[in-house]
Amino acid sequence: MQVFVKKRMVYVFAFLVLFLAALSYPVAVKAEAGNYYLSMGEYLSGGMRITSLNGKYFAMMQTDGNFVIYQSDTQKALWHTNTYGGNYTSYRAMMQTDGNFVVYGIKNGAMTALWNAGTHVYGSGTYRLELGDDSVLRVKKNGNTVWNSPNAPINSSGWSYMFTEADNRYISSGYKLSERPDHYGIDIISTNGYTYIYGDAIRNVSAGNVVVSQALNATAGNYVVVETNTIDTNTNKKIKVRYLHMKDSPSVTIGQIAQGTIVGYVGNTGDVSPKPTSSNPYNGTHLHFDVNNQGKNSGISSADALNPQKFFPGITFLGKTSTVD
Repeated sequence: MQVFVKKRMVYVFAFLVLFLAALSYPVAVKAEAGNYYLSMGEYLSGGMRITSLNGKYFAMMQTDGNFVIYQSDTQKALWHTNTYGGNYTSYRAMMQTDGNFVVYGIKNGAMTALWNAGTHVYGSGTYRLELGDDSVLRVKKNGNTVWNSPNAPINSSGWSYMFTEADNRYISSGYKLSERPDHYGIDIISTNGYTYIYGDAIRNVSAGNVVVSQALNATAGNYVVVETNTIDTNTNKKIKVRYLHMKDSPSVTIGQIAQGTIVGYVGNTGDVSPKPTSSNPYNGTHLHFDVNNQGKNSGISSADALNPQKFFPGITFLGKTSTVD
């Protein structure tokens, strides 16, 4: 009798260990229509997908290692992580418990991160990955978007964010803050520091016309001004945007420009602080981005400027953010 009781206790203990292990271990999600999100700890293996509630889009962890958003009826790829072609035996797209969405390559039991949304920087909370009815993939923390895929417009004006890198949303100098009230734009660097954003591609936020494409201005460095097709309702003028301090001469010339076109690459030319030196060549690296509704290419005043953050409601900026109009 005593032996029997001991055996039962061993079986119960073993069951509890396995049960608790199952709760903490990542869970694969079934590939079925209507399953539009991943909760923390859930993942998609190669060939598995989530589908938007309206059924028009799906996001798949492909067997070649690429994670792709597709339009269901045409099978057109709308956005992807560009992680295909690696020397791995399997792949996994995981919504991690730390809040980061990561694509992994797996070989011999070892997992290598190939791409990530960078959303772990937003701290503890309840996260999940959702595929919306507008085709946009979003990481949400406590219901609020902290990252979205750049495959669709993210505000009513149809503007898209100028960076595809998830880390490039830290504001080192904000818009009209008390410490620098005459700063009428935002200075963007990586959450990992300015050296990490150096050389990253800058994409035009809205279709329009390039009206300035200049190299080595003493203040602005290499810079571009785009007159967008967006009309400001207060001035009835087209809104202009400026991209300053680029690494090289602008990648675009005067004339029409589409949304998403690369205008240049992040650098530290012109009047930046701290100044780059031979020992610290990346000093001062950032993108200065500003918006004005008076059609100005330079000499922007407080009355002309608009808060750039308000044009990207789908982006959660970090650092020296501003709510000033």
